[in-house]
Amino acid sequence: MGEAFDLEISATIDTEVDVPWNSRVTVFIFHRHRVIGKKTLRDSYIIPDENNKVRIRLESLKIRNLKAFEAFFRNMMPKDGITQEEEVSLCVTAALDHDNNGHEFSIAIDLDHISKLSVDCLDFQRCDESVRISFNMLSPSPVDLDFGHCRFILRKGKETLAFLDGYLIIQQGHYEIDLEGDIDRGVDRKLFAGTGTLAGFKTHEHNNSFLAHAIRLFEIQVKLK
Repeated sequence: MGEAFDLEISATIDTEVDVPWNSRVTVFIFHRHRVIGKKTLRDSYIIPDENNKVRIRLESLKIRNLKAFEAFFRNMMPKDGITQEEEVSLCVTAALDHDNNGHEFSIAIDLDHISKLSVDCLDFQRCDESVRISFNMLSPSPVDLDFGHCRFILRKGKETLAFLDGYLIIQQGHYEIDLEGDIDRGVDRKLFAGTGTLAGFKTHEHNNSFLAHAIRLFEIQVKLK
């Protein structure tokens, strides 16, 4: 669905926090004080496990503010020249509250401090009519997003050099992304010098969702050789 998404929340409850009895759970997702989405689960109970962890799954969470949702992705997608230290580890925090009768338990999650993705160890290879680009991506934040199989476009200025395909997933940690494709027909091979731009173009599996827009916010610089 284009105006909704599924969200799974895994959280550790601080040992000093007393989770009251409740029968409804309302989750708010914020970005810079704007509500991205809100959903209430009826006949749901927050009961931490033996490690004080809880897991909540929200299906078809309706997007209430697309501008705030877009700002969240813009803040997270990689930007040339910005890198993160590998040892940096950020957590998403949530404010908890409940009504006077104890029935409703509310969780407000602020995504304002999600760290920007960074890219390093970028490798560009051209062989005959094929192009391969690989790079390491670092995400210090505990946010997982599976874009699935995607298509990327390699440009130099206004000229399209190649389309490349690969699997893109955003997850906490340091991991490798591999893309492969063919050089566009009629491209002047002299353009493969200096610096080009690799940008997200489309998702093969999620073209009817917000991921189709979000993939186009991905953009990094590539040294062409």
